[in-house]
Amino acid sequence: VVYHANYADEEALDMLEANKDWIFVSPNLGFTAIAAYEGSDWFTEEQVKAMGFREELESAVKGIKELMKRSVRILGGGDYGFMITPHGQNARDLDHFIRHCGMTNMESILTMTKNGGEAMDMPGRLGQVKQGFLADLLLVKGDPLTDPMVLLDRENLSVIMKDGVMHKLSI
Repeated sequence: VVYHANYADEEALDMLEANKDWIFVSPNLGFTAIAAYEGSDWFTEEQVKAMGFREELESAVKGIKELMKRSVRILGGGDYGFMITPHGQNARDLDHFIRHCGMTNMESILTMTKNGGEAMDMPGRLGQVKQGFLADLLLVKGDPLTDPMVLLDRENLSVIMKDGVMHKLSI
């Protein structure tokens, strides 16, 4: 997994593409996107400018779009666990990928499901609902394909199953 790659130049993009069968890029877009445009509780406007968050986001988005054209697999999540990006908010990356990078809702969801299973070298066991795969399921009130942000409201998580064991059932 190559993390960030926010300033990948043409040579780096070519190298990532040449190795796309065995690498993934996790751009960790959340922190940068939130800091750039929603970070007023943590950063002053002067700090946002001085730290170059908006320029970094612009560069990262340009790179992600190019990686998508080259069929390099993208992973969602990362850089969560800070005040600005608390644990449990990783699903915000779905929205960042859609809003900033032009992914479809399904493409953004695949960054955190199918691609995640492949990145963990378990493509035949994780990340999809199929016979023989681990029974890790999340049933949601709402339709993530219409509005991926339903995944951020814990009240919308109706069923949580891990390895076939029910951890929450509130249907």
